[in-house]
Amino acid sequence: MERLSFLKLPISLGGLSYLYDAMRLFLENKGYKVKFRNFRPKKYSFIKFLDVDFYGLFFGGMIFVFKKGIRKFPSYSYKGIRIGQYIMASVLRDPKTNLDENLLRRKFFKELLKGSLLYCIAKRESARVSFAYLHDGHYLYGIIIDCFLRNDVGVFLKTSPDGIIFVKNENCSQKDMNKIRDNRNEIPDSEVERYMNNRLSDPYNSIPYMKVIEREENFIVPETEYIAVVYSHSFTDAQFEFGYDGFLGVYEWLTYTIEKLLENGIGVILKGHPNFWAGESEAKIDQWDYLIWGKVIENYKDKNLIPIDWPMNNFSLLSKLEQGNTLLVSHHGNPLVEGAYLGFKTLSSIASPWADQYKFGHIWYGREDYENKLKGEAWWAEVNQKEVYDFVRDKYLNPYGKSGELFWQSIVARKAGITYKELNKSPSIMKKIKVKDYGNMIEEISKSFQEIR
Repeated sequence: MERLSFLKLPISLGGLSYLYDAMRLFLENKGYKVKFRNFRPKKYSFIKFLDVDFYGLFFGGMIFVFKKGIRKFPSYSYKGIRIGQYIMASVLRDPKTNLDENLLRRKFFKELLKGSLLYCIAKRESARVSFAYLHDGHYLYGIIIDCFLRNDVGVFLKTSPDGIIFVKNENCSQKDMNKIRDNRNEIPDSEVERYMNNRLSDPYNSIPYMKVIEREENFIVPETEYIAVVYSHSFTDAQFEFGYDGFLGVYEWLTYTIEKLLENGIGVILKGHPNFWAGESEAKIDQWDYLIWGKVIENYKDKNLIPIDWPMNNFSLLSKLEQGNTLLVSHHGNPLVEGAYLGFKTLSSIASPWADQYKFGHIWYGREDYENKLKGEAWWAEVNQKEVYDFVRDKYLNPYGKSGELFWQSIVARKAGITYKELNKSPSIMKKIKVKDYGNMIEEISKSFQEIR
């Protein structure tokens, strides 16, 4: 049988060797034989891959920015692929681009060049490759992945919170995979409530990716008629994973939100993501985010804003507020699910894990819509508890997701005799661990991949 080409990254990240072995087994069980080939962009001849699409994409992007401005570039697409979102997500990986407009533009020019070349490479490779896994598709490699999907290449995708999936479908993109409503209605309400109550009371031990133990400290509740709790997120990580909603990333959204609420006389409580304080984490993202967070606090220290500048339990925070005059505002954060479960009104972006698939609170679709909802209707919304429960069933209690026992890293941790939290906090440990029954572990991981047709 002919061996089909499988494009992969050189194995340098912890755990990728396990994944590639499991993917080989998954495909063998479907009747395919594969030959791995490493993807090394620097090995490609720049001149060889230049063609009309390189110039069309690059100069089309430059013209777009000239006419509409760089902050709208995430809406730029080329031949059906959301090029702009992948390029700007790569630009914003550099934390300084959030704070330095000149650096933002220089970095943009560089990433646009790279993205244009990668598109041309992907177009050529799609005729040679049968399968691929490039690990993190929220940045420039997303261009390659979407190009492969449009050309019937079988692609393994890392999704959140549904684990690793296998897709071979010409009519989809990565973004489409975030819109799957699972409908796991067999999970009873009592199980949802047990999970959510544990999550609220003990988030560190209930959420695998929580890297710090939250603590309770006193804070001042604004003495205003209405209060908004605004939750911050990572300023650098996968900024357009769930799409584009009119904002150039979380930093722009956050500052815009604070300004509009203060203009309207709303008392603002600003809560940082707990992982901002994960000083011992291996993830540089946490360190970068903390630096930007400090700038935000400094900019508004003399304004009518109460910062929660420490990792505080969300339940402890909300227990000090009244549901009737409080609105929880987040771009795409899980605290809104927790708050809605408790009965609080919420407002979030269409570019979120629930999007418009789970309507437990208000959603905004663009900047003008967002401003209008901040001023009015979001404050009078009713919480749809059924939608909250359905989201928790489908996502948090998904056995294949990050909290599930069938998530590939959970399997590795169990086989290695460590906790998933230990592995998540220090991913490099995967290079050192030894598993006695390696074949059995690979088989379990291969069975955890879900095929989406």
